[in-house]
This record gives sequence, structure tokens and C-alpha cells, in this order.
Amino acid sequence: STQSRSSAASDVYKRQAEQLIKYAINHGFDLQHCLHGTSIKTDFLENPVDIIPSQELILIENLIHRFGDAFKLGFEIGSRYSMLDLGLYGMALMNSTNGAHAANITKRFLDLSYNFTDMKLHINADKITLNWFCRHPYEPNVQQFLIARDFGICHMVQDFILDGRSRNVFEIGFSFEYLKGMEDIANAFSTNLKHGQSQHYLITEISQLRLSLIHISEPTRQAEIS
Repeated sequence: STQSRSSAASDVYKRQAEQLIKYAINHGFDLQHCLHGTSIKTDFLENPVDIIPSQELILIENLIHRFGDAFKLGFEIGSRYSMLDLGLYGMALMNSTNGAHAANITKRFLDLSYNFTDMKLHINADKITLNWFCRHPYEPNVQQFLIARDFGICHMVQDFILDGRSRNVFEIGFSFEYLKGMEDIANAFSTNLKHGQSQHYLITEISQLRLSLIHISEPTRQAEIS
């Protein structure tokens, strides 16, 4: 059920809400207006409680209403994540042995949790294609935010896995027509970007599945945790 799948990722919802609220505060958005309609108390950052998907969606809508440019906003917020902002899922990724293991952890997490989006991995010859899609027909600006935030989080996770090695992303595409912020994603991934495609995707080298993560030293892992 949705509720049981949601509980599997409750720590992620909580941390995602924290990211949204911190962004709002840091950019001068009044906290009362940020939390309007969510029933989340203003002391949430000091006294966190469980967050459900509907509350996070209202937070997202409030931020979009305040800042506009939903796609650009989503990528900016997603890019600010750290591995710890992904909760237990992030901790599992930090202890994965290689790219394939990390991909398998991601698939298990998405299968066991209720997430606004889903991701599929396809392997063809020497390339990996990751496809994103929204699980429900959210309002267009919310869809734009959710997909762009996922790409921001993907960028952060890829940084962690590659540890300074070449990103080797061949192409990124979105089903959306051109939106402000798409150039930010193209620049961040150092690749070509297409809009108006049949789906949202990222194409990269299959070699990334074989990358060993043992190159990440213990001090580096500890720095992520501290």
C-alpha cells in the first residue's frame, strides 16, 4: 500500500522537508507562509516529526508559488543535497562497493518506498540510460520541480561515486519544452541537453556500473558523515 511504501522512506521525507524549509529560510521566505497548509509546526527543524508525501507536496507548491521557475528551483535544491540528506538510503549508497551495487540499492529503495518519481535503468551496448517519470499526474510545475530535483540529486550522487573522475554523460533529455534552468543542468553534467523529447533521460557510459568505490578513503567517508 501507499502508506506502507511511504513508511519505508519516512526519514527521506523528513530530510527533504528540512531541505525545502532551509532553502526557504535562507532565501527570505517567511516561515509561516512556507508551512501554510502543511500542519507542520514552525519548530520542525529543532523538533522534527514524521512527514507524509502530501505535506511535502504542499511545501513544494508553496516554494514554487514564492520563487517561481519550478524546474530551475528543483535542480538548485536537489544539487544542495548531501548523501546524508537521503537518509538510510544515502548511508547504504555510501557503503556500496561499485556502481552496479549502488544502482541495485537505488532500485530496491524505489521498489520499497513511495516516491513521487520512479527511475528505470536500461543497458544497451556500452551505454546506460536512466529514465525518470512521475508516478502520478501532478500539476505541470510540480512535475517540473520533482524531475529537476531528481537530476540535482543524481548529480550529487554521481559526484560521490566518481570521486573526481570524468562524468562521461553523453546526453540528457526532457519531455518538457524549454524551461529556465535547463542550461544549468547541461553545464553541471557537461553534456548536450534536449527538450521536447518523448521521456526524461540521462545517457552515460556503462563503465560507471563497474567503478569500484573502494577508492573512497575512510577519511572521505567520515567527512560525509560528520
